[in-house]
This record gives sequence, structure tokens and C-alpha cells, in this order.
Amino acid sequence: MKQFACELCGANDLIKQDGLFVCQTCGCKYTVEEARKLMFEGSVEAAGTIKADNSSLIKNYLEIGNNALDGKNGQSAFDYANKALELSPKCVDAWIIKMKSLTFIGTVGDARVAEIAVAGRNAIEYASDDKESVELLVYTHYLTTVADMIKASIIKLDDHEIIEETFKNYTKINYVTAGEECRKFDASAIKVMDNLANEAVALTKKVSDEALIKHRELRRLLRECAIQYKYETFAINNRLDVYGSRLTYEAMRLRDSNMKEMELRAEQAEQAYLTRKEKEGQEKAEAYWKENPKEKQRLEMERADLRKQIADIDRQILNNPKVLEEQSLESEIADLESQAASLGLFRGKEKKELQLKIYEKSSRLLELKEQFKDEKKKLLEVKKAKKGLLDTIEYKLTYGE
Repeated sequence: MKQFACELCGANDLIKQDGLFVCQTCGCKYTVEEARKLMFEGSVEAAGTIKADNSSLIKNYLEIGNNALDGKNGQSAFDYANKALELSPKCVDAWIIKMKSLTFIGTVGDARVAEIAVAGRNAIEYASDDKESVELLVYTHYLTTVADMIKASIIKLDDHEIIEETFKNYTKINYVTAGEECRKFDASAIKVMDNLANEAVALTKKVSDEALIKHRELRRLLRECAIQYKYETFAINNRLDVYGSRLTYEAMRLRDSNMKEMELRAEQAEQAYLTRKEKEGQEKAEAYWKENPKEKQRLEMERADLRKQIADIDRQILNNPKVLEEQSLESEIADLESQAASLGLFRGKEKKELQLKIYEKSSRLLELKEQFKDEKKKLLEVKKAKKGLLDTIEYKLTYGE
């Protein structure tokens, strides 16, 4: 007779509970007949006789994986995500853990971007419940990963200590060829950073346009990626400048195109979002007013009356005798100032007379403004209140709320 061991995990710690033998390690359950087969024959046929419930084992793997992520232990999280996927290939949580773990495992030289994209894509594909939330989580991770990748590149590019020392040593050997020799020395590092940036740009393109339209946070993150990409371009040129080099015209053109594409996608998504919201509002309003025609008619009459009242207030202000006199004085003062400015140096007497007239008219203008100040203030307060009522009605008529 062989030792009774769980076929799923190999543990021999099984206890009988409620008529079934339960593995205390993975939770797999066996009937008495299945347990007898294991003890005497060493295995149970894979013809469906084992009614093993893997849910507790999967749950355990996911919990360990998430704990590993919390501890920033990417490799452990990756391993346990794969264990869960072996038992349940369509487990959304496992794909998400795997996607996140790859961010910790990846390096500047190998960011594992393709694997991150595949894991995220699978999480979205297999999400049956609340697919939109999974999509948001995955795409948010994509874009935060991109920003972090580029920031890591910038940090490395900004460290000029070794390259400055290298260039200094080359100049001691041959000042003329020092720049070219240093460029060759630094070429591999620059290529790694450039490849990292290219992979980052590629990952932003995995975010769907529809998701960008739906989620403001994704648009914000994409704009942030564009900014970081721009800074990384500056960082590369600053590093190259140490030994008298620069990115080529073609390289700069490509980078500028990549940056603008990210900005344009975010802007187009923003405009599409606003257009969609406006259309939804209009459709909602049309449906509402179709059911409430009398209320619409009443509001339209109130709107027309308020517009008339506001126009009357504007006319009271503009046609007030004091305002008309103010306008006349302002015109006269401007004319006198123009005359004074045109007089030459030797026409001081005439200039003085004009300045006196300007002073008198300016004094009268200030007096009129002061006289009309309180009256105008009251009229503007009434206008503001009516404008507020008008805005409320306009909103109600536009959105039906």
C-alpha cells in the first residue's frame, strides 16, 4: 500500500471532513473511493473521477501573488500568477498580477513590454464582469509603466560622471578624435535608452481610443507620457553634448512625431468625449421635452421675458444722459490730447491752453462718473440676478434637467 498523497500538490496532509478527504495544503477534495484508489493504485484516472475543487488553491496563489506585489517581489508574484494560470488560464486576477509583476522584473535593458501588453490584453479579454473597470486598470498600468520607464531612462541619462571622465581621458590622448571615440564608447548606452523609449511609445499605442474617450485619467496620463518623453529627448541631447554630439535630424524628427502623436491622441479623445457628452445631453433633453411640452413652452416664455428685461437695463445704462455726456467728454478729451501732442516745442502757450481744457473736461468726466456710479451699480446688480435666472433656464432647456 502506498502513502496517500494529494495528486495535485503532492502533500500527504489529508484529513477526512464531511465524508471527503481534504488536502490541507491546496484544498483538493477526494471521495472515499478516490482516496482508496490513490492508496492502493497510486493514481486516479483522469476521466473526471477526481472532483477536485481548485478554487481554494487558486485563491491561495493569488493572495500570495498580491502579497508579493505589495512587497515589490516581482519574481515571486510572477511565479504564483503562473501557478494560478496553470489551473485557470482565463483567471483575470492572475493575468493582472502577472502584468504588474513584469514591471518589477523588467530592467532598463529589457523592460518586458511585450509580455506586459499580452498579460494586460488577456486580462481584458477574459473579463466577463465589469470589463470596463479591468480595462481602466490595465490601461492605467500601461501608461504609468511608460512614464516610469522614461523617468528611469532620464535618471540614467542625467548621470554624466562616467561619460565626462571618459571624454576627459580621450582628450588627453587626442583632442581631435576625443568626441568621436567617446561617442563610440557611449553608443551602446544611448541605444539602450532609445530602445526603451521606443518600447514605451509602443505600449501607449496599446491603449484603445475608446478607453481614452471614456476615461479622463487615461488622457491625463497620456499627456504626462508625452511630457516625460520630451524630457527624455532633452536628457539624451544633454548627454551627447558632453562630447560634442547631438541626435540626428531624423532621430529628432521621429521623436517629435512620437510626442505630438501622444498629445494629439489625448486632445482628440478629449474633443470626442465633449462631443459625445453634448450629444447625450441633447438627446436626453429632446426626450424630456417630448414628454413635457407645456413646461418647455413656459420656460421659453420666461427666457424671452428675461432677455427683454436685460436688454432694457442695458438701454437704461447706455441712454442715460450722464452716460451720453461721459461719452461726449471722452471723445473731446481724446481730440484735445491729440491736438496737444501734435504741437511743437515752441507752441507752449497753445499747449497750456489745451491742457487746461483737458483738465476741466476730465474733472467734469470724473464728476459724472461719480454721480452715475450708485445708479449704475444698482442696475448692474439687477441685471446680474436676471442673468443668473436666464442661465438656469438656458441650462434647463438645453439638458432637460
